Amino acid sequence: MPIRNVKMGKNVHYHDENLLNLYGCTIGDNCKIGAFTEIGPCKIGANVNIGAHCFIPEGITIKDNVFIGPGVVFLNDKHPPSYGLWRNERKTNIRKGAVIGGGAVILPGVEIGQDAIIGAGSVIVNSVTSGDLAYGNLVSNAAELKKKEEKYYKLCMGSWNKLRYLEVKVAQLRECLKKGS
Repeated sequence: MPIRNVKMGKNVHYHDENLLNLYGCTIGDNCKIGAFTEIGPCKIGANVNIGAHCFIPEGITIKDNVFIGPGVVFLNDKHPPSYGLWRNERKTNIRKGAVIGGGAVILPGVEIGQDAIIGAGSVIVNSVTSGDLAYGNLVSNAAELKKKEEKYYKLCMGSWNKLRYLEVKVAQLRECLKKGS
C-alpha cells in the first residue's frame, strides 16, 4: 500500500508506510494516521488524529484539530456505481474540533459542525450543527430528542401523568445502566 503524490506537513506520524494507502491528498502538520488507512484526493488540516482502518475518499475536507476514531468510513457516492457522477455530489466538510467515534459512516454531502460529536457506530445521513451530539443509525440528534421530550412533558399536564413520565424515564435510565455494565 503506497504513499504517492501526497503533500505532507511537518511532524506527521504513522506506523509504517507499507500499511497505508495515501494518494493525491494534502495532510497538515502534526497529524497522526493509524495503520490500514486509505486517504484519497482530499484535504486534511493540522493536528488531526485518524484511527486505524479508516477510509477517506476524494471530496472530503477535514479541518484542524479533528479526531476520527478507528474504522470510520466516509462515502462520496450515494448511488453506486455512478461511474464518476459522484463528483457532482455536494462535498463533505468536517469542521474544526469535531470528534467522530469509531466505526461511524459518514454519507456524502454532509457537514459536521465545529466541535460536534458523532457517536461510535453512527450512520450520518444529514448535516450536524456546531456543538451538537449526534448518534445512532440514521442519526438521532440529541438536541432534537430533547425538544421532543419537552413537548411530551408539556402534554403530561396532570400530576399522575407527570409521575408516570418520571417512572418511564427512571426505567429507561436503569436499562441504559444495565447495558453499560
